[in-house]
Amino acid sequence: MPSQKSFRTKQKLAKAQKQNRPIPQWIRLRTGNTIRYDLLAAYTQALVSLSES
Repeated sequence: MPSQKSFRTKQKLAKAQKQNRPIPQWIRLRTGNTIRYDLLAAYTQALVSLSES
């Protein structure tokens, strides 16, 4: 990824960085531990890693 990013790209990466966090424990308790990972975060992480290479 170039060091000179457009503002739009920078916004997208910042949002992806904010979303990249584990699921809160209270959600795991509420759902009976059926959700083990955040699908959106996993998708976002894959997207970011693709854009970096």
